[in-house]
Amino acid sequence: MNFIPKRPSQLIINLTPMIDVVFLLLIFFMVTTTFDPSGGVDVNLPKGETTTERTSPLEVVITQDGEYFYQGDSVDMSAIVEVIRSGSYPSIVIMADEEARHGKVVAIMDAAKAHGIEQISIATVVEE
Repeated sequence: MNFIPKRPSQLIINLTPMIDVVFLLLIFFMVTTTFDPSGGVDVNLPKGETTTERTSPLEVVITQDGEYFYQGDSVDMSAIVEVIRSGSYPSIVIMADEEARHGKVVAIMDAAKAHGIEQISIATVVEE
């Protein structure tokens, strides 16, 4: 017979899986968090008497032959750049023929972006 009492074995808890789960949760919450850009301060803005009107977008047509049209008139690229540079249009709509060269469309987009127009649209037709 064995009369020597057995010492209870020490309980060892492995924390590695729990740490992995906590880091995964941390990454998940960091990726899915949205931040409120308002700053959290409520401000009552003063009343004004003038309003800013949104003007219609600049519409540029590019034909299959690569010609530019602005307000129904055939113009060259430099004339369109001057209209863009004037800053009187908040956005631009490019209506290019589907056979028009891609470089012509990109040239208009580059000129608009270079002169501060952030809203650039390309007109399409919905097929039924």
